Amino acid sequence: MKKRIIALGLILCMIMSLIPTGVLATDKSGITVEYDIMSHKGESGSLSEILTYDTTNGFFTWAAASAGGLAYHNNSPCIELSAGHWIVFKINVPIEGKYDIKIKNHVGNTGAYLDAYIFPDTVTPNLDALSDNNYMGSVDCKKGRGADGKENPNQLTDKAGNPVSYTFPNAGEYYIGFKADVKGFVGNIVLDGGDGNVYMGKYKFSGQTLSVAQAKSSDVRVSVLLSDNTWGEADISNCQSADPSIATVTNSGKVTGVLIGNTTVTFDASYGGAYLGTFTQPIKVKKNNGITIKYDLAKLHSEISSNTDTTFAGNITYENTNDFFQYASDSRNDGKKNYHLRWRTGMFEMYQGNWIFLEINVPREGEYDISMYNGKALLGGEVSVYVLKGDGEKPGAADLTDGNFVGTISCNDTTVASGKVVKVDTAE
Repeated sequence: MKKRIIALGLILCMIMSLIPTGVLATDKSGITVEYDIMSHKGESGSLSEILTYDTTNGFFTWAAASAGGLAYHNNSPCIELSAGHWIVFKINVPIEGKYDIKIKNHVGNTGAYLDAYIFPDTVTPNLDALSDNNYMGSVDCKKGRGADGKENPNQLTDKAGNPVSYTFPNAGEYYIGFKADVKGFVGNIVLDGGDGNVYMGKYKFSGQTLSVAQAKSSDVRVSVLLSDNTWGEADISNCQSADPSIATVTNSGKVTGVLIGNTTVTFDASYGGAYLGTFTQPIKVKKNNGITIKYDLAKLHSEISSNTDTTFAGNITYENTNDFFQYASDSRNDGKKNYHLRWRTGMFEMYQGNWIFLEINVPREGEYDISMYNGKALLGGEVSVYVLKGDGEKPGAADLTDGNFVGTISCNDTTVASGKVVKVDTAE
């Protein structure tokens, strides 16, 4: 019996030795990876300074490029290559296997084809490497946008127009290069290997104090970068409060305020079996004021016509709103142009440097988290928030000081954003 078992083992070894290492060309990797080049428009510095592993969240880095003839496109977040010019990136491929190679390129009315090349990181990334031996396919830069006007990923095609895929034999670093025919545009690079997602080795944890009211709860969080260039939530475990008399915490990270004071919570974070580390979250428990106040500017919709530049000041009063606020002053008092501050059906639109003050009635003293429902700004940006005690005088630009500053609200998202906690000493 022993001889038969040994012989079977020898046969298996011989069969296995005939199978090449790496993966089969038909095996999809099962994940999609997106290298986010397009988010870096507007950053200062040369491409070599901007595109690094440290400043990008897609695990890629600038490797080499032709002298001149390339820059960030003025109207779209992508790299524009003039005729004959080229650029090479080093990318980190997290899982071996087959991928469809796609480019989210800006549409170019005068552009032609952008040729793409892939080669191992043992090859010097220069113009010689962009040869027929490493040629993968091309992208038609006249097909950069769909009917909705958004950037769409275009799969590489060979010279006969057939879609192109590439099989990476191993996980690790590779070079991917692009060369322009007449003119080309390089946006995000997408390796489409399926619908799966993997942790890309980068996480976000602010470490800032988590403020929670007595008898109220909030969760500790760590965000992880996924291969499709989105952020997921890490799994939280092994949570401990340094002082349960101030704040308690469940094993999954839900913190509940008990007594007014400060403490810390420590916890472990992981994602998909990858251990991220042990984290310490400062906790501040504040007095539960028992009330939440909403000053609803959207209710002014019936009082003020859309896009009005000059009449909103007279319409915002305590009498025609139910939320205890009224107009106080704005930057037009400083001679700013009207169209830089205007009403946009439910909210105010402000351009850079403009401001507006509203007088609000706070019915009860105490600490409050300040949040704002804001519209998404097409060009991004932030709104700075200032709070000062009313003294009967009309507030102005001189009151926009560090002493009155409480925080900023991002206008890149339409979600509720919060400033820091503000303590109201008296109910006025």
